[in-house]
Amino acid sequence: MRGTALWVAAGLISLAVHALLSWRLGNELAPAPLATSEPRVIQMLEEAVSEPEVMEMLKFEQPLQEPPPELLVPTRASIVVPDIPATALRAARGGGPVVIGPGPGSLLPGPATELVGTGLGEGSDQFARYVDDLREAGLDVVFVVDATGSMGWAIDEVKARIADVVDWVRDLVPIARFGIVAYRDAGDPEFEVRAQPLTYSVAKLTRFLGGLSAAGGGDLGEGVLAGLRTGIVDAGWRPAGKRLMILVGDAPPHRDEVAALERLVTGFRAAGGQITTLDVSDEANPALLEARLGRRVNRALYRSAPSYDFQRIAELGGGDAATLDGELRLTRRLVNLIFGERYAAELALALEAMES
Repeated sequence: MRGTALWVAAGLISLAVHALLSWRLGNELAPAPLATSEPRVIQMLEEAVSEPEVMEMLKFEQPLQEPPPELLVPTRASIVVPDIPATALRAARGGGPVVIGPGPGSLLPGPATELVGTGLGEGSDQFARYVDDLREAGLDVVFVVDATGSMGWAIDEVKARIADVVDWVRDLVPIARFGIVAYRDAGDPEFEVRAQPLTYSVAKLTRFLGGLSAAGGGDLGEGVLAGLRTGIVDAGWRPAGKRLMILVGDAPPHRDEVAALERLVTGFRAAGGQITTLDVSDEANPALLEARLGRRVNRALYRSAPSYDFQRIAELGGGDAATLDGELRLTRRLVNLIFGERYAAELALALEAMES
């Protein structure tokens, strides 16, 4: 009996302990009461997404001073037989369709030339190939002009017609650039040399000419050396392409500068340049004098040819020595000299087409 009572007492004690432990464990595991004073906000952290950055337009302090030409002709690396749709070339070739490649005799190697509708024979073919080469390589022309008092009429015409000159040349060679050098003489109170470097901008050429007048001079020689030197050194020639200076004047260089002038011209030619001269003096152009006087003159008294100095400069410079040759429009004669005297007939038709 006594053993049984002990087992019962031990079982009751075990149950009591078990109940006590269960109660304490239950209290520890019970959920904490929710706070009622402020709702709990759970904030999800998201990756920040930035708005796309808007690039502002670039703003330049000054506008572009030299706009590019309207048309850039691709090189032969991208096109083998370029199409030249100029109306002037069609006119020079007799009005037929033209497909021009470099062909035999061209300045640059390339495939054979297909020529259709030729109205002027082989000379027209050569002119077309020559223009084709200029369109690819580029053309830089600098007019070196005597700006002494006797040249007033010439400067006035260039002022009035410079845009026409540019348009005529660019109808054939769209990437042509032009520059102007005006020279007087050492000791001139206003200037000895002024220059507008090579540019595509007709506005720049017009602005330069607008501030130019013919004055000074009076002695036999003028600053031809200074004018040509400025053209060679400061014009800003492109590395490739044709580089041409056209000297326009009516007076020779100073005698003590001739040797230096010849060295300068020879060096420019050796570097790939070319110099053409245009003598616009009365002695070389009696027709010009007749137009100014309104009567005929005894032409036997005039040489009707470029002066010896201008012929010598052209010879050393690899260009033409020319007069107005009866043409009373200086600017038209300049366009002719840009492409060369040998293409005078072909270019005459081209100019007629461009002026019509």
